[in-house]
Amino acid sequence: MSSLPCIAVTFLLAATTPPATTSTEPPPPAPPDPAAASAWLERALGFRLKPTGFLVVNTVVNSGAPAPTQEAPFAAGPGARPLGATGATPFSNGATFTITPRQSRVGAEVSLQLTPLIRGTAVGELDFFGIYLPGGPPGVTQVAPRLRLAYLQVGTERLKLQAGQALSVVAARYPTSLNHLAVPAFTQAGFAWNRLPQLTLLTDLPFPSMPAVLGGPKFVGALSLVRPHSGDHEGTAPALFDTVDPGARGLLPFLQARGALESKHLALGVVGHAGVESYNITHPDGTVRTFKQLPSYLVGVDGRVSALGFSAIGSLWGGANVNTLFAMSGVRRYALLDDKGAPLPNTLRDVETLRAVGGFLQLTGPIWPGKVEWVAGLGAEQTVDEDKVALGERVFNAALQLGVLFPLHKHLDAGVEYYHVVSRYKLAAGMTNAQLDNVAAAVRLKL
Repeated sequence: MSSLPCIAVTFLLAATTPPATTSTEPPPPAPPDPAAASAWLERALGFRLKPTGFLVVNTVVNSGAPAPTQEAPFAAGPGARPLGATGATPFSNGATFTITPRQSRVGAEVSLQLTPLIRGTAVGELDFFGIYLPGGPPGVTQVAPRLRLAYLQVGTERLKLQAGQALSVVAARYPTSLNHLAVPAFTQAGFAWNRLPQLTLLTDLPFPSMPAVLGGPKFVGALSLVRPHSGDHEGTAPALFDTVDPGARGLLPFLQARGALESKHLALGVVGHAGVESYNITHPDGTVRTFKQLPSYLVGVDGRVSALGFSAIGSLWGGANVNTLFAMSGVRRYALLDDKGAPLPNTLRDVETLRAVGGFLQLTGPIWPGKVEWVAGLGAEQTVDEDKVALGERVFNAALQLGVLFPLHKHLDAGVEYYHVVSRYKLAAGMTNAQLDNVAAAVRLKL
């Protein structure tokens, strides 16, 4: 009799417990593999399509007189809060406030496999930092799209030929910044760069016999024939069409090159730029024109060190007449003089090359790994031939950068950045310094 309750309980549990059955429904689908999806799309289209770019919104406050633009200043205007002046504060000469999305970019990369070894790639990219024309409604700034990149690449993983407009091979260490994108940080304060039409041979040669602990060392080389663009145009008014400048009259392309040893933890490169510009010289009678040729050259080194989440990048260079690479110093112009010793407009009796040196160093590291990072940098550029610089022109420019970056998502990041610039000008009364404070916050959505 004592076993009856146990039998009853067992029967009740069996009746209320659902039987173990094998489900006939298919298992939930596995998450898509991005690489497999990309390969499938490439097979379907016959080529690989990759959108590039981002939408960035900057909120900016400046003290002093920012030049050339409020959201991307690289110099303090003459007389802006003179260094050491009694009672001078960051807002002694007024301030500016702006919100702008015009440093946003949009573009695409299209590539296809031409043979088992050779691949062709086309890259195009625009931003909205184009020059706007004066004379519009007061207080309205109508920006324009601007071509940043437009080039073709054909070759193997080890050797490629590139043609079109691309970043100069001299500018290998692009500074990190969320607020200085259209005009990079340390422009005219140690970072020599430009996007130029070019024909470039690129090499990427690994050293397979080296120990893996070195981080996969390889040799990276680039040799460019560059459109001979001069930073010193003969006219000052903006032109809506292509004009012949002193670089083009040199009748030879500029030559640029870089060779570097690159690895995961350490990199060291050597860069060079050389060219000839030809200037129209007006004789005193104003009728006969001859040509004076001036060199444009630069030599420099760049490097990178990365370890434990920290990194340091930088470059040092020296040269002459290199404002084709957005350096501060180009040439000194001498106009014809009238009977009273005043310069005559649109004349050129002589022109001389200005030498300069520059460099920058930038450090980055984690505050909260993967969540918050810091960035700090310092750059400077000095004109060597101060005695040749015209009155009212800059002879020195230095920039200090401090920032905090928030990599919120692989497609979203934000940052707050402080950028301080000290500029020195040559005036009739002697040298004078000016300062600029730039504080900016940015949010960027990446494609």
